[in-house]
Amino acid sequence: MGYTGQSSAWYRVVNGFWTNDHPEQLCGQLGAEDLELLYVFEGDRRVEAALKSIHPPDHGEFYRRGRLEELVGLMRHLADSRPLPPRPCLIPTSAWRAAVVATILAHLVARSFDGLT
Repeated sequence: MGYTGQSSAWYRVVNGFWTNDHPEQLCGQLGAEDLELLYVFEGDRRVEAALKSIHPPDHGEFYRRGRLEELVGLMRHLADSRPLPPRPCLIPTSAWRAAVVATILAHLVARSFDGLT
């Protein structure tokens, strides 16, 4: 969950989130191809800061899946929802590709968020 000044929320994820401080269970699962856009709300950094001050993330910028309904409910009160933009063809940088390959080889973790519920 986070703010982007980009024209599409998808451009925020083009390089994935593998460099962000994240739970070990998510290693190898934070590339652009692993992510799904569930909701889009209109807002700015102040809205993001307000949400995170009321409900701090569980680890770095990440929330447990079990908190999704609570967070989405709050966002529905703080900001207007917007239609999901179509998913573009996201082409990661070569540095990103090398890091993802190294991460996948190092961790070989199942693609599941169940460990965070």
